[in-house]
Amino acid sequence: MILIDKKILLLGSMNLSDNSLDNNREI
Repeated sequence: MILIDKKILLLGSMNLSDNSLDNNREI
């Protein structure tokens, strides 16, 4: 379960970084 949690956190952080990059592009 710990490994799964880490994967979820990694995916979540990647999504957040992608969203921030998209916002910067729009600006």
